[in-house]
Amino acid sequence: MYINKCKKKWLCFSKCCGCNDDLNSPVLCQFSEQEGCCVLRPPDLCCNAENDCGDGSDEAGCIQSCSNNQFQCTNGTCIPDWVCDGDIDCEDRSDEESCESAICKPPKYPCANDSSVCLTPDKICNGKVDCPDRSDEGPICGNLSSSFLSVHAEYWSQISFQSQDFLLNLLFFFCQCLNPEIFGLFFTPDLCLVARGGCSHQCTVAPGKGVVCSCPPGLHLDSSNKTCEVVDYCSRHLKCSQVCQQYKTTVKCSCYPGWTLDPDGDSCHSTGNTHYLFKGSLRIDLHKRDYSLLVPGLRNTIALDFHFNRSLLYWTDVVEDKIYRGRFSESGVTGIEVVVQHGLATPEGLAVDWITGKLYWIDSNLDQIEVAKLNGDMRTTLIAGGMEHPRAIALDPGILFWTDWDATFPRIEAASMSGGGRHIVFKDMEIGAWPNGLTSDAIFSALYDGTGVIEILRGHEYLSHPFAVSLFGGNVYWTDWRTNTLARANKWTGQNVTVIQKTSAQPFDLQIFHPSRQPQGENPSTEFTVGDKTLRKIGPLTALSPNKQSCFALKRFLLYVRRSEIRGVDIDNPYMNVMTALTVPDIDDVAVVDYDAQEERIYWADIKTQTIKRAFINGTHFFAVAVPYIDISLTDIVNCRGLALDWLSRNLYWLSSENDESQINVARFDGSLKTSIIHGIDKPRCLVVHPAKGLNPSMSLLAFLSGLSIDYAANKLYWISSANGTINRCNLDGSGLEVLETLKRELAKGSALAVMGEWKCGRITCLTRRNPCQINNGGCSQLCFPTSENTRSCSCTVGYNLRSDRMSCEGVDSFLMYSIHEGIRGIALDPNDNSEALMPITGTLFAVGVDFHAGNDTVYWTDMGLNRISRAKRDQTWREDIITTGISRVEGIAVDWIAGNLYWTDHGFNLIEISRLNGAYRSVVISEGLDQPRAIAVHPQKGYLFWTEWGQNPCIGRSRLDGSDQVTLVNSGIMWPNGISIDYEENTLYWCDARTDKIERINLETGESREIVLSVANVDLFSVAVFGPYIYWSDSKAISDGLLHSSLVPGTNPCARSNGGCQQLCFHLGSGRRTCSCAHGRLAEDGFACERYEGYLLYSERTILKSIHLSDENDLNSPVQPFENPSLFKNVIALAFDYSQTTAATNRIFFSDVHFGNIQVINDDWTGRSIIAENVGSVEGLAYHRAWDTLYWTSSTTSTITRHTLDSSRVGAFSREAVVTLSEDDHPHVLALDECQNLMFWTNWNEQRPSIMRSTLAGKNMRVIISSDILTPNGLTIDHKAEKLYFSDGSLGKIERCDYDGSHRYVSRKHRLSVYMFVHVCFSETGPKNRT
Repeated sequence: MYINKCKKKWLCFSKCCGCNDDLNSPVLCQFSEQEGCCVLRPPDLCCNAENDCGDGSDEAGCIQSCSNNQFQCTNGTCIPDWVCDGDIDCEDRSDEESCESAICKPPKYPCANDSSVCLTPDKICNGKVDCPDRSDEGPICGNLSSSFLSVHAEYWSQISFQSQDFLLNLLFFFCQCLNPEIFGLFFTPDLCLVARGGCSHQCTVAPGKGVVCSCPPGLHLDSSNKTCEVVDYCSRHLKCSQVCQQYKTTVKCSCYPGWTLDPDGDSCHSTGNTHYLFKGSLRIDLHKRDYSLLVPGLRNTIALDFHFNRSLLYWTDVVEDKIYRGRFSESGVTGIEVVVQHGLATPEGLAVDWITGKLYWIDSNLDQIEVAKLNGDMRTTLIAGGMEHPRAIALDPGILFWTDWDATFPRIEAASMSGGGRHIVFKDMEIGAWPNGLTSDAIFSALYDGTGVIEILRGHEYLSHPFAVSLFGGNVYWTDWRTNTLARANKWTGQNVTVIQKTSAQPFDLQIFHPSRQPQGENPSTEFTVGDKTLRKIGPLTALSPNKQSCFALKRFLLYVRRSEIRGVDIDNPYMNVMTALTVPDIDDVAVVDYDAQEERIYWADIKTQTIKRAFINGTHFFAVAVPYIDISLTDIVNCRGLALDWLSRNLYWLSSENDESQINVARFDGSLKTSIIHGIDKPRCLVVHPAKGLNPSMSLLAFLSGLSIDYAANKLYWISSANGTINRCNLDGSGLEVLETLKRELAKGSALAVMGEWKCGRITCLTRRNPCQINNGGCSQLCFPTSENTRSCSCTVGYNLRSDRMSCEGVDSFLMYSIHEGIRGIALDPNDNSEALMPITGTLFAVGVDFHAGNDTVYWTDMGLNRISRAKRDQTWREDIITTGISRVEGIAVDWIAGNLYWTDHGFNLIEISRLNGAYRSVVISEGLDQPRAIAVHPQKGYLFWTEWGQNPCIGRSRLDGSDQVTLVNSGIMWPNGISIDYEENTLYWCDARTDKIERINLETGESREIVLSVANVDLFSVAVFGPYIYWSDSKAISDGLLHSSLVPGTNPCARSNGGCQQLCFHLGSGRRTCSCAHGRLAEDGFACERYEGYLLYSERTILKSIHLSDENDLNSPVQPFENPSLFKNVIALAFDYSQTTAATNRIFFSDVHFGNIQVINDDWTGRSIIAENVGSVEGLAYHRAWDTLYWTSSTTSTITRHTLDSSRVGAFSREAVVTLSEDDHPHVLALDECQNLMFWTNWNEQRPSIMRSTLAGKNMRVIISSDILTPNGLTIDHKAEKLYFSDGSLGKIERCDYDGSHRYVSRKHRLSVYMFVHVCFSETGPKNRT
C-alpha cells in the first residue's frame, strides 16, 4: 500500500515540462518540485510504486506498506502478488528470483542465445550492445552510412524525447528540403533508426507511406498513430466473476472479502453468509438447494427487494395495490406491515437504497417513479411523465435505472437518485422490444452508459420468456414465464445453464439475499436525501427551495382528474406531483373534484360506484369509518355532475339526476344530515358556491356549457362554452357578459375550468372571511345555510322537522322503515306522501333484519353479506358494528327498548342470543329445541320473547325474555312463517306466511283467537308490522327484507332503571319480576353481581382468544369475554397459563404470535399486555414454570428449547438461554413440563424420525421415549397425579397415553378425522426438587 503525498501544485495538466495538451493522453512528464512540473494524468500515478517520471521524483517521500495480497520487492516497492509468473514486475527482478524459469513477454525481447535476459524496446538497435551475442544490434538493425548519430550518441541519449523529436525534424527539414544530397549522406532509407521514427514502441518503413508505428501484444496505438497505450484487458477479459486486476499485459482474478477463488482462477464462491434466493414468497438456499415458504398466502407478488443490514423484505401486491414489508427471522418473515397503502395502481418495480435508507418503486399504470423512506414516510413522486409502460427498476446508490415497455420506443433509462439528469441508456430495437427485468428474450450486459453491450445468452430452452434477472458471484439468475423455471448461467459466457427450481405458477421477481448484493458505502446525509434533494416533512404539499436543501409549503397547486385517478401537480411544473395520486381501487370513474384547504382533504364524485368520497391529501390522520384511507361519505348518488364545498359553513353540495329529475343536495362534510334544497332543475351540469355571499350558482346544459368557476376576489363567474370554443365571464348577478376572445385559439375541447388569481383566495385567505354559519354552525342544530353576507337559515336532514325556534330539529314520530340488500330506507306512513322519512343507510351488502330504538334515535340491522350486526344514528352522525364474530345466518333482530338489550336469531347455529345495545355481554338465551329460527319480536312490558321457526316442524314459539318458560303458540297450518309483529295495544301477535300467502293473528298470552287477517295471491310475504289501525307488509319481490314502524311505545319494567341493579344482563319476567344473568362468569350469591369461574378452557382461533366451560358443556356462553385485537393478534399459535386467581383475581395468559415473531403476555381480563421476547422464530410450544416464574418455549426454526425468567430480579433468574439444541433436521413442537419431577417433554417433527423426547428442565439426560407408530405428534399434555403423558397424532387421528419413559402405550381415543391439537392446561404449586 502506498500513501499518496503528492502536492496539489504538482497535479497540473499542461504548460509543464512540455506536457501534451491532450488531457486524455496518458503520456508521462518528468517533474521536479522546484519547477512545479507534474505528472500529466492520472494524478494517482504519484506513489503508485512505479517510476513514472524516470527520475524517481514521483515516488519520493512515499510511505510503503504492502498489504497481505501484495509482494514487496527487495527495493521496497509493492506489487500485486504476481511472483514467479515469468514477468519481471520488480525493477530489481526480485519477484522472479529463485523461480524455476523465466520468460520474456511482449513488449520485452530476449537475447538470441540467452532468453533469461529481457530487454525493453528502447534497448533494441540503440547502438549499444546489451546482449552478449550482440543480437540486439545485429542484422535486424539497419546500417547508418554516416557516423552522425554514433558520434553524438552520448549527447543524444541525454536529451529528452521532445528535444530529440525537435532536432530530428529540424535535421530532416534542413537536409531534405535545402540540400537533398546532404540528406542522403546522413541517412539510409530506414527512417526508423532515429528515435524509432517517432514511434513509442515498434517502427516499420513502408514503401510509399514512410514510417508506420505498431505495438507489441497488450498495447494499441492511440489517435496519433505513434504512441502505444495499454489495453484495458479487464474490460475485455469477461471471466473474472468479481475483481479483475491488470498489470501491464497480465490479467488476474481475485475475490471480495468473504469469498474464495475457485480452481478455475475466474469464479468466486462465498465462504461466509448463507446465501438465499428469493422468488415471490419462497426462500431458496442456493447451497442446499432446498426452499421454504417465507410468507404464506401470497398470490400477486410481482416485485420484491430487501435491506440486508436491517433484515427487511419488501414486496408489492398488484391486486391489493399495496407495498408490504416484513422482518426476516428464523421462522421466515414476521412483523408484516403495509408500508404504502394507497395511491398505487400497478406497482410492478421495487428497489431498496440500502445506503440512504429509501424505497423506490415504479407504477406502470400511473407512469411514474416514487420514493419514500423505508417505513413509507415522506413519500414523493420522483419522476413522472414521458413514460409509456415502465416496469423494472434497479439502482446502484447514486444512479437509478428503469425499463419502459413502450410499444414504439422500448428503452432503458437512467437518472440520478434525485430524478435529475434523466437520459436514455439503451434503445436498440434490433435486440429486443421488451426490456423486461432489464433484459429481453435474451440476456445482455452493458456498461452504465449503455455501451459495451454483450449478448450473454439467447435461444435456450429455459430462456423463452424471462421476467426478472439478478446476479450472484459468477452467475446470472433469471425467472422464465413460459417454462415456469428459475435458472442460472455463467454471467459472461452464458454457459452451464442450470435449473434451480421449477414452479407450478408463473414466477416473477427474484433477488439474491447476500451482503455482496448491497456493498456498504458512506451515507451522504443522515436526513432524507434524494441525490441533491433533501425533503423535510413540513406539510402535505411541499416543494424544493432554490437552495436545494430545504422545502417550503405550496400555497397553490393544480388538482385535476383523469377518470380513474386524481393528481395534484405543481402549477409551474405539471410533471411534478405534489401529492400522492389517488387511483384504483378507490377510484373508478371520477366526474368532479373539489378541495378543502382547512382540513387538506379532497372530495370527489364517482359515477360508476355512485358515491361521493373524500381523503386526506397527505394520507394521514384519516377516519376509519368504512375504509381507513378513503372515508366513504355518501352513496347512491346517481349521475353526480357537480360538486362544490362551502368551506366556511362546512357543507357539501352536489348535483344529481335520476329519471329526468335533477336536484341540488347538501350534507355536512362527513356525509351526515343529507337533504335536498332545490328540485326540478333542467339538466344541470356544473355547480359552484360562494360561501361568503351565500350563493350557489348552477349552470344548465344550454349551449353545452361546462367548467363553471368563480373568481372570488373579483366576484366574477367564469365558464366554458364548448359549442363555440370560448371562455366567458360575467358578474355574479349575470350582468356584464364577456367573451375572452384571446383565449379562444388555446381552447380545443375544454371540459373543466379553474380561475388562478387568488384561486379561491388561496383557500387560506378565504378562511379568514366570515359568514353567519361559520361560528357554532350559526346556532343551528343540524344544517346552516348562509343566505347573504349577514343572514342565515337553519334546516334539517331527511326525516326531521324544524321546531318552532327555527333552529333545532326533531325526528318524525312515526315512519315506515324497510331494508333492501343495499341498505335501509324509511318512508312516511301516509300512502300519499312519497317523501323519504329516513336518510338512506348505505354501505350494506345484504341487509335483512332491522329494528329501531326510539329512545336513542338509533337504527339496528343485520347484514348477512358482511356477517355482522350494526347500528347507526338516525341522522347518521355516527355508525358502528357491534357484533362481528361468531354468527352464521342472522335474519331476525329485535330491540328491548326498556332494558336496553338486543336480541337476534341465528338461522345457521339454531340459537337466539342477546347482548346489550352496544354489543357487550353477549349471551345465548335459547340453544336447545330450535330449528332454523328466523323472525323475532319482544314485549318488554309483559316480559315475552316471540320467534318463528322454519325447520321440519314450522312453528311460532314464546318464552320469557331470559329464555325460560318456552311454549309453542302455533304449530299447525303454518309453513314458512316469515315476519312477526306485536300489537301492543290489542295484546295480539301477527305473522305472515310466505307459503300460504296469509297474514294471521292470535292472542299473544293464551295462543287462542287465531284468525286470518289477510289472504292474498301471487305475493311473497316477507315481513309484517302493525301500527294503530293499519297493517303493513312487504313483498320480497319488490322489497327485499324487513319491515316495521318506529314509534316510542310507552311502558316500563324493573329493568328500566340502572339495569335493574344487575352487573351485566337484566331480564323482565313479567308481573314486575326481574332476574339478573351473567354472560361471562357466574351469578354471585347476592343475585346481582357476577364472579369469575375457577377454571375454563382457553383456545386460539389465530386472531381471537376464546374460552369454553370445563364443567358444563351445555353452557354455550364464554367463561371469559372473547378478546380480539387485530393490532395485537395476527396468528396466535401456542398458549400457556399462569393460574393464580381466586374468583376475583386475574390469570396471566402467555401466547406466541408467529406473524410478529414474538411472545406476549396478557391478563385474562384483557389488561396488562406486554411483550416478553422478540425474534423467537416459529414458537409452537409454550410452558410456564410457576415456581421459577420462568417460561419455556420451542422454536422449530432454530431447533431449540429456550427458557427465560419473567422477573429478572429473582435469585437464579434465567436470561433467555437455550437449554436444548437439536440438529437442523429436528423441529421441536409442543412442550410440557413436570415441575415436581424436574422433567420436560416435547414432540419432535423430524421428517425422517418423528418422536417424543424428554430431558431435565436444564436440558440434561435428553432421550427419545417414543419413536414408533408416530407421524405428526401435535398435542402433548401431562396428567400430573397419575404421572401419565397424553399425546395426539394429527396424521394417525388418535390420542394416546403412556408412562414418562414411553412404556405402557394405550390408545385413549381414535377417530377417522385428523386431530389438530389437544391442549390441557394444568399447574402445580410444588416447585422442582432440583435444577439440574
